[in-house]
This record gives sequence, C-alpha cells and structure tokens, in this order.
Amino acid sequence: MRSKNIYGKIIFIIYSLLLVWLILFKMAFSLEDIELFKGAVEFNLIPFYYDNETGRTHMREVVMNVIVFVPFGVYLNMLVNSLKKTILFGFAASLGFELMQLVLAIGSFDITDLLTNTTGALVGGAVYLLIGKIVRDKSKRDKLINVLATVMLSATMVLAALLIVANS
Repeated sequence: MRSKNIYGKIIFIIYSLLLVWLILFKMAFSLEDIELFKGAVEFNLIPFYYDNETGRTHMREVVMNVIVFVPFGVYLNMLVNSLKKTILFGFAASLGFELMQLVLAIGSFDITDLLTNTTGALVGGAVYLLIGKIVRDKSKRDKLINVLATVMLSATMVLAALLIVANS
C-alpha cells in the first residue's frame, strides 16, 4: 500500500478486526459463546440458495453482507488507489473468512457470502471513486472519509462496549 495515510491505515485495521469479530466469531463475547457456533462443516456452492431459510431472511443476509463490506472497499481503494486491486483484495479477504469458518468449524463456506462480500468491496471502491469526482483533492477526500469513519467507528465501539457490559 503506497499511501502515507497512517490514520486511514489504523482505522482500516480496526475495521478489519471488527469484521473478524463479526464474521468469524459472530460477535461472541467469550470462548464459551464461540463454542456454541461450532458444528458440522457445511458447503453451499450454489449461489443465492438457502435450503432452510425464507426469502426475507435470505435477502436481509445478502444486503447485510454487501453493506458490511462497503467500508472495506472504500478504505482499500483509498489505500491502494486501484479499483481492480480493491476487488481482488475484497475477494481474497472474503475467501479467507469463508475458509477460516471451515477450518475453525464455526460456520459454513457459502458462495453467496463470497459473492456479496466481494460486491460490497466493489461498491465501496466505487463510492470512493464517486467521492473523488466531488472532492478532487485526494488529501481532503481522505480526511473527509477519515472523519466520517471515525464517527461511525466510535459509534460502533460504544455499541460494542454496551453489548459487552450487557452480557457481563
């Protein structure tokens, strides 16, 4: 990553850790909670197919997968300055999450998740490019995104802290 945007890199790392907590550990607060997710390893290699879920539940999960990876795409594109690399890294990160769920037996490998997470990274990268059309100066654009991300990340951290306290 060629960018010298240290603050942006720090926020991206914090966001990535939150993604790990969300995707791999299902927002669990203890090792006992993680054990509840362990089970048989499952594969779903048919895109947008869910055996036991209703259409509404399925659609909500698809939308949430896209949304949760949009900031990932925004930050990747800000740091690597390439939509192609953003899509590739988004795909690689999503594939890594799916494979880790298999290895740790705490989820399933779902091709739909891989597609929707990658789409979220693509949308995020495109949002960064769109913001670039409005705020042409990269330094100002990155500062604007860092401020917005700090506000959102702070709100997320407060919510996470409240969840931890409530579950103690």
